Amino acid sequence: MDYIRAKREVRHALVISDPTPVDSVQKMWVSVGQAASIGIFLLPFGALLAMPLSIVGLVVFNHLVPTEEVKLPD
Repeated sequence: MDYIRAKREVRHALVISDPTPVDSVQKMWVSVGQAASIGIFLLPFGALLAMPLSIVGLVVFNHLVPTEEVKLPD
């Protein structure tokens, strides 16, 4: 029943308030530094995971579309 009542409720537009200045510039720079540190480790990790994927993709493509005709031994 709560779901049906919730559908009938009037939804208001998103209220946008004026921007407020940060409380402390030092806290802002600390959080920006932490985000940058996390990003520095995530980017190489993503590249490390993408490299084997590209190698597997090339091997599969080579098997699907061979460049030369393979002959069976006599």
